[in-house]
Amino acid sequence: SLAFLLWNLGGMSLALAAHSHFKKHLTDTQFFKMIVLFGQVPLFFYVIHLYIYKWLSYIPILRGSLTMGYLAWVLGLLAMIPLCYGFRTVKKDHPRSILQYI
Repeated sequence: SLAFLLWNLGGMSLALAAHSHFKKHLTDTQFFKMIVLFGQVPLFFYVIHLYIYKWLSYIPILRGSLTMGYLAWVLGLLAMIPLCYGFRTVKKDHPRSILQYI
């Protein structure tokens, strides 16, 4: 519907304008570097997150409450940082391989 499109395009336009405005300040933060890292290996991030969160679901203490769910989410992200960093390094070492599509 038109309302849905305007709502989403308006939000995207505001996000893009905020990013352009704060670009200098964002590039120095660790959070932004982590987002860029995940964006450089998107398919790998997607596939690996499925397995990591499945493995985390087997830990009984991380089930049952919203707080434990958030803790599992953060633990999963922290586990994915070195994996994505390693894959990005391999991807940069082999620029003409099939890895550029992953």
